[in-house]
Amino acid sequence: MPKLRIGSRGSQLALWQANHIAARLRAYGHEVDIEIIHTTGDKITDVALAKVGTKGMFTKEIEEALAAGSVDLAVHSLKDLPTELSPGFEIAAITERQDPRDAFCSCHYSKIEDLPKNARVGTSSLRRQAQLKAIRPDLEIHALRGNVDTRLRKLEQGEYAAIILASAGLKRLRKTDLVKQIFPAEIMCPAAGQGALGIEIRAGDAAMREHLAFLNHPNTRTAAARSPSAPSLKCRKADCTWNPSSPTPMARKYCATRATETIPKNSATKPAKPCSPAAAMKS
Repeated sequence: MPKLRIGSRGSQLALWQANHIAARLRAYGHEVDIEIIHTTGDKITDVALAKVGTKGMFTKEIEEALAAGSVDLAVHSLKDLPTELSPGFEIAAITERQDPRDAFCSCHYSKIEDLPKNARVGTSSLRRQAQLKAIRPDLEIHALRGNVDTRLRKLEQGEYAAIILASAGLKRLRKTDLVKQIFPAEIMCPAAGQGALGIEIRAGDAAMREHLAFLNHPNTRTAAARSPSAPSLKCRKADCTWNPSSPTPMARKYCATRATETIPKNSATKPAKPCSPAAAMKS
């Protein structure tokens, strides 16, 4: 078996994902190295994603390493990939999807309905912002950047009354202590592909595609392609800077159906423990 080099971002979650794929490849007989690559999105941490306006800000440098032959494959959170890959690349595999839903994290409130009027909520996702406003128009939504640890620390320090994060990432890192509520998909429609990993390679690399074929989960790939947001985003050439309107009831129902098909049976969240006594602040 040939030695494979994985390109990955350096965040804790990205490295968990890269190591997860590396372990599966090693079990299949491959020798694997992980190369950490710092992307534009990693370097710009003090500006809201919507204001950066860069397509593929979490993938560009990794794709450059792929094109140069420095790495053989890249492991991404599928939701972070642009809706259209750059020429010269393809998705060789999409792994089995974990819980695709969004998590409500708070030190003091059990669910979004319990938040006081004008409470400060943190998220960097325009998709989440639009849907939060549909649920609670009074909330003050503020940008939240940084890795998972940084975001949770800001919550504990009282900068936000609550923050919204992807459930799958929190579970992978075993950081669910502050998760108080998992949003049903019909209430907050998840991002297309959220909870799944996308394995990117150079286009036309048939040998690499064959090595990675066992990682592909057909049902997840189909569900991601049929997500209500995937076709519409692609036709708009949208990326993470696109500000959507709130999904229609029909889209929410469809979204919930597709998401539920790939939610693992053991996706229940354990009870949260209280965090430090810093008071959650209103704006």
